[in-house]
Amino acid sequence: MATETTSSYTANAFKKAIALITGANKGIGFETARQLGKQGIFVLIGARDKIRGEEAVKKLKD
Repeated sequence: MATETTSSYTANAFKKAIALITGANKGIGFETARQLGKQGIFVLIGARDKIRGEEAVKKLKD
């Protein structure tokens, strides 16, 4: 018998949340940063390459 569960989190649950995403300039890290940002979470990104990191920040702000 399966049971259905629902999350108790709402959009406001993360209102003051901050996330640090490493490898956020591409791939899964970038998409994670993008999705968290859409939820209103303040995202700090980490990238090994400064220029690619800055490009990712620009894309995320658009």
